Amino acid sequence: ALISFQERLAGVVDEAETTTVTHIGLLNANDTKAHKIAVDLHDVLERRGFLPFLDLTWDKETFNEELLGLGRSTLFISEISKLSFEIQNLIVSHLRQYQVFASPLFIFASQKTYEQLVNEGQVMTELLDILSHNSIDASMIEFATKTELKDYFHHLLKIN
Repeated sequence: ALISFQERLAGVVDEAETTTVTHIGLLNANDTKAHKIAVDLHDVLERRGFLPFLDLTWDKETFNEELLGLGRSTLFISEISKLSFEIQNLIVSHLRQYQVFASPLFIFASQKTYEQLVNEGQVMTELLDILSHNSIDASMIEFATKTELKDYFHHLLKIN
C-alpha cells in the first residue's frame, strides 16, 4: 500500500541533529517516478542546476574539482547500477571527502530495491554503505504536493 507523506511524518526522528545532505537514494522507482521525484527535490531544495550525471563526461584526474565547480547543483543518476566501478569509486571518494553545503547533491535512483542491488554485485560495497543512509523505497510513497515533499524530506533527511 502507498504511504502518504503525512503518515510517514508520524515517525519523525529527533530534530536536534542536523547534517549536510550530500546524497539521496530513490530505490524501487521506475524511470518516470524517479525523475519526477528528483526534479521536485531539486526544486524544493532550491538547488542551482539539474544535471543528468550519466550524460556528462568526467575526467578522473579532475573529478573532485569539476564537482566542486558545480556548486549547489543536483546530479541525477537515473540508474546507479549503470555506473562503472571506476566512477563509483570516484563518487565514494568525493562523498567521503567533501560534505560541505556548497557541494552538489547526488540523487541516486534505481528500479531495484536495496537488497537487489546488494545481491547483484553491480554496485560497490562502499557506495551501497553510503546509499544505505538517506534512501527511500519510492514505490511506497504517494506524492501529492511539493509542500508535502519538502516537509517529508526536511524531516526524514534533516535538511536545513
